[in-house]
Amino acid sequence: MYLHNWLAALLGSYSQYAWLAHGLIIVLVASLIYWLQRSLIKSLLKHAIKTVHIWDDTLLQALALPLSVLIWVVAVLLSVKFMLLDLHQNDWSDTISLCRKALSGAILVWFLWRYIDSVEYRLLHPFAEDRKKFDQTTVSVVGRFVRIGLLVVGALVVLGALGIPLTGLVAFGGGGAIVMGIAAQQLLANWFGGLMIFLDKPFKLGDWIQSPDKDIEGKVTRIGWRTTKVMSLDHRPLYIPNSLFNQVVIVNPQRMTHRHVNTVIGIRYDDASVLRGLIKSIESMLRQHPDIDQRELVMVHFVNFGASSLDINIDCFTKMTKNPSWRDVRQDIFFKVIDIVQAHKAQFAFPTVTTHIPDGVCIKGDLRP
Repeated sequence: MYLHNWLAALLGSYSQYAWLAHGLIIVLVASLIYWLQRSLIKSLLKHAIKTVHIWDDTLLQALALPLSVLIWVVAVLLSVKFMLLDLHQNDWSDTISLCRKALSGAILVWFLWRYIDSVEYRLLHPFAEDRKKFDQTTVSVVGRFVRIGLLVVGALVVLGALGIPLTGLVAFGGGGAIVMGIAAQQLLANWFGGLMIFLDKPFKLGDWIQSPDKDIEGKVTRIGWRTTKVMSLDHRPLYIPNSLFNQVVIVNPQRMTHRHVNTVIGIRYDDASVLRGLIKSIESMLRQHPDIDQRELVMVHFVNFGASSLDINIDCFTKMTKNPSWRDVRQDIFFKVIDIVQAHKAQFAFPTVTTHIPDGVCIKGDLRP
């Protein structure tokens, strides 16, 4: 009202055109404020971009558009309010004030939403400087939780600004939540499954996971509220309900500290005399191999009399855990085993069948004298 009285005194004898003049003056003032805030944000943004932090420039970028909209929303509503006062239409004054508060609250929520989106994008962007400092899964899940909280708080603020009593609304929402919970049990199970993935962190974005209980194997490309997307080895996308991860065993090979090499080779029975030296040579090779972790078990033993071979078990752990490095190490071990077998003048066994024919038994085609 003070602003209205001041504008009325300023116009003086032109009071019959006061409603129009009030609107024009407010628009001119809003234009000046709009230009000043655009210039100020642009100037601040030039300095913020040069800093190593992402919080200042993302804040200014998220603020620019909502602040501009807020200036014009307030200007338009004030213009309408003063015009109605000049025309003696006072009944709409309170309604316009409520609208101004509600729209201001909604614009504030919009600004915070834009800021959260900007920060999350910068942290998850492949070229962002701070990408390696934050876990991508954590950033994504925390961003979702903050958005939900922001929507709830924003809705309560807007409804409160409109004069809607919140006590009944909260009671109604509680009853509705119970009904929705009963009707959407599976949906809630998937949601809590996603929450457990975030809290327990059995895997994160980019991990290669396996499940011996289900036909699941592939790279985790997205963790959503309801499902997790896994890209299989043949590039088939698997959309897995999050509740399933609470019921099955998940293997995460990328968190292995070592990779197991366990194989059995067969030597001919004719080479039994060199078997002891052969085993000692293979074990010595493993003990000296730079990619075998000597703190873990290294075992080479004669384990079985096979149908056509003397079986030797080779058991050790490599320092390499990721493909193809682990495959390269295993391949090198196998080649060295071949060289050792050949160096001992032995041969690998293969399935053979020996047929004994008693004397005096005549077989068709038998050329014995």
